[in-house]
Amino acid sequence: MNKDKFRSFIKHNFQSGFKLLKTNPYVQHSLSKTLKILFGNRVFALMVVIPVLIYFLYNALIFTPRYESTATIAIKDNSSSVNIGGFGALLGSASSGTTNPYMLQQYILSLNMLQALEKDIHLLDLYRSHRIDWFSRLSSAANQKKQLDYFTSKIDVTYNQDSQSLDVSAQGVTSKEAQFILQGIINKAQDYVNGVDYQLADKRLKFAQKQVQLAQEKLSETNEKIINFQNNNDILDPKSDLATYAGILASLQSQLVVAQTELVNLQDYLQNNSPQVDKQQQKIASLQQQIETQKQKILGVDGGRNVKLNAVVNKFEWLRMQAQVAVSEYTAAIASLESAKADAIKQKQQVVILQAPTLPDFHEYPRLWYNTFTLFIILLMIYGIVRMAKTIIDEHRY
Repeated sequence: MNKDKFRSFIKHNFQSGFKLLKTNPYVQHSLSKTLKILFGNRVFALMVVIPVLIYFLYNALIFTPRYESTATIAIKDNSSSVNIGGFGALLGSASSGTTNPYMLQQYILSLNMLQALEKDIHLLDLYRSHRIDWFSRLSSAANQKKQLDYFTSKIDVTYNQDSQSLDVSAQGVTSKEAQFILQGIINKAQDYVNGVDYQLADKRLKFAQKQVQLAQEKLSETNEKIINFQNNNDILDPKSDLATYAGILASLQSQLVVAQTELVNLQDYLQNNSPQVDKQQQKIASLQQQIETQKQKILGVDGGRNVKLNAVVNKFEWLRMQAQVAVSEYTAAIASLESAKADAIKQKQQVVILQAPTLPDFHEYPRLWYNTFTLFIILLMIYGIVRMAKTIIDEHRY
């Protein structure tokens, strides 16, 4: 029953009752007796009857009925690959994403949501509309805090832990307005989740790009060190050179052993000053000189460069190991960048509408009879407490 119908109902019954009151003495007597009961006790009338009557008449004749549209939403985490049954399989892992239902709940009730709705659907103009009774509408002079308080009093967001969803409701003076406001809230909730997702992906992408840049600089620096080292030491691959020198040294040492053996054999049947012995001794001396030269190349001074080849090899191997590490870091950074690019394209989270905003066919507020009866019981209890306290005081006074 809407307000106009209710007013017609009240007017019709009032006229019928007035006619009955004028023509029926019994009704006149009953009404007089009832009024004496209700208003004969002034305290009872002031504390209970009049407030309840005023409240009832205000809600029945003045208060603008409000419709309430409801919807159910949830956050789906597309990045989760875990296969879980039930509702969780549809929604993904709500706690593993960047935005959880608690964050979304707080956002819906925040000043940011109110400002976004004001910009998008001019929500405050709807709340200030003259279609709403003077006592219930938002004042045009309301500050930001009062605007937010009014907004949060007209919407409700409840978290359902079992389904990991949010039950959202919004009030309006018509059923279409309530649905319109709620749809605006859901749209802004989707924008919020998408925005958080985009910001995180953008930060990760920028971080990955920075890591690639640093890895590339490190790799270039290491390669430059290797080139400078090779140029400064006039050597391309010291390890290969060391292996060559070691092979030559081994060959010379083997030749020296053979030559010394031959010298011993010659000395068995020839004099020490014979030409054959002297020639063999010169050969041995030459081999020893070559061996010493090779040792100097490996362990000692090489051509006046004051560089030990084994030390050069160790230094070069250290630089080459650093280069390998730099290559590995660069490869990993490139892989991370490609992954960040893929994540930036993919929508990791989204708001899923489990129940679209409803179009209510009956106003939810005011709950006239329930609220009136509740107020009557509360005031009656207060009245009883006051009467009891007065009785106790009077008994102690006398």
